[in-house]
Amino acid sequence: MRTVGRLATWVLLATGVTLGINGCLATRSYVDEHDNELRAALTTRIDALERESKATRADLTAFTARVATAESRITQAQATADQAESRVEQAQGRADQAQNRADQAQAMAGQVQAKAEQVDAALERARANRFKRENVREIAVLFEASKAGLSRQALATLDRVVSTMAENPTYTLDIVGYPDASGSDRDNANLSWQRVEIVRRRLTERGVDMNRVYFIGTGEEAFKARTGRAKPDRQVVIHIFKPAD
Repeated sequence: MRTVGRLATWVLLATGVTLGINGCLATRSYVDEHDNELRAALTTRIDALERESKATRADLTAFTARVATAESRITQAQATADQAESRVEQAQGRADQAQNRADQAQAMAGQVQAKAEQVDAALERARANRFKRENVREIAVLFEASKAGLSRQALATLDRVVSTMAENPTYTLDIVGYPDASGSDRDNANLSWQRVEIVRRRLTERGVDMNRVYFIGTGEEAFKARTGRAKPDRQVVIHIFKPAD
């Protein structure tokens, strides 16, 4: 019995030791397995965090670029706005100048209108006294024998007539031609008309209104009747008249 008891004791001890060893082995394996699982989970989490960090940095970089682009656009927009404001100010200045010119033109138009009304009134008086005229002066335009061309002296004389007529809008004039001493009456009459016409054309081209011009070509007989002289002097005489008072 005693031997059996000892044997039982040893069996129990052996069993306990075996169970203890097995328990220790089982606990170590569990810890290792659990540690590996934790490591794997941590690695997975770290990888995910790194990916998120990279994505966040990429988003931040993109956002920074967008901010820089927006700031650049804002700067450009500000510059454009400044230019537009400058153009508006320039346009306003030009508008003010245009308004000033318009005001000046309006004032000048009023003056011109007043002057035109004065001229119209004077012309009305001239029309009323159309056949009541007073001689102001006579101006002779000389020609070469048998020619109807205007010399430099003749052109200068006609320019003075133009100035006189421009300065006196109520004046009218007659153009009377006197021919050469030689030649037939018919040729002299034609030459007188040619000279009268070239004088008339020169005056009207220089601004004298045709309505203010009377022109008459005469031959030798008319000259003799008018002057009492037998020798014509190859001239066109411009008779300038003003309305009678």
